[in-house]
Amino acid sequence: MQHVDEIRERLVKKKILKPKALSIYESESGFVTPEDKRKGKGAKNGGKSKLEKDLDYFKSPSGFTVVAGRSAAANEHVSFNIAKRNQPWFHVRGAPGSHVVIKCAWDEASREDIRF
Repeated sequence: MQHVDEIRERLVKKKILKPKALSIYESESGFVTPEDKRKGKGAKNGGKSKLEKDLDYFKSPSGFTVVAGRSAAANEHVSFNIAKRNQPWFHVRGAPGSHVVIKCAWDEASREDIRF
């Protein structure tokens, strides 16, 4: 996946592709933390949207950001907008519950992070 990102970056620099539109949860430097949101970074209207209120943020034992949805819309956002292909993503099988992503690569997540 890293190669795709590098190719995309080159094409953007050559102005063949347009830069990726950033969501309110991303910034140029990467993921916008809850602390950044409180400071007004990343939020378009300066306040919390309904979607933001339905997201919970935690720190894993290794210090990675963990994001969990609390509604159907937030779960969809976690699964399709926040989570990347190479990141640990979880959902309970056969029952309703939060979609959860650890903001790191699978090989960076420790057993404690996954069990968290």
